[in-house]
Amino acid sequence: MIPLSVKVPFAGEAVSVFKSACDFIVHSEQSESKLTQLSDEEFKFSESITVGVFRLLLDGTLTVVDKDLDNLVSIMTLTSKDRGGKGKLDAKIRLYIEENELACDAEVTPKGMLTRVELPIEKVFSDKIVNILELAMTDSSSHVVIDDYAQEPIKLASVESESVEDLDIEALSKLVSSSALRKDDSSNKPIWVVLLQLPINILTWPINLLRKLC
Repeated sequence: MIPLSVKVPFAGEAVSVFKSACDFIVHSEQSESKLTQLSDEEFKFSESITVGVFRLLLDGTLTVVDKDLDNLVSIMTLTSKDRGGKGKLDAKIRLYIEENELACDAEVTPKGMLTRVELPIEKVFSDKIVNILELAMTDSSSHVVIDDYAQEPIKLASVESESVEDLDIEALSKLVSSSALRKDDSSNKPIWVVLLQLPINILTWPINLLRKLC
């Protein structure tokens, strides 16, 4: 059994980071891993990795044993077997939030031929876990892009990650003065809408005029 621990600091809202870290399907598409969701708690995967002198093609299953959103902790088990018969790699994984860090502890157990030679399993798996955690933090820091008729898109950072003091006054001024924010032009109403509204507009015209004068 080989223990390993990885911690990656983050800035933002802890629940959002944790939920994003648990979204394995999104991360597998970004990292080009083959991951198939069998249920809410079970994922089938196929992963090619190089561990020392061995190149492995691991087929296996990742199972979410427990996920506690209140305490931001997820417990998982991983079972895998090399397609070429070089052995097996199993793991127990704990994903959690600790203060301002997204952390993952794991215990990796090699079996078969993989136990006969010294392999850098800790480094290989630690690097892979770090990549997944970094993808999670990227996904959790969303941005709003306003790209309507403005010549240059203006990005506004998520409210979760920016304070009022950090707002870019110049960017806000540009946003307000641009055509990206504009009032709905009611003059382009269909003719049938105008005809239907004509009687009520005639009746309310004197009242509206008096309101403007007062």
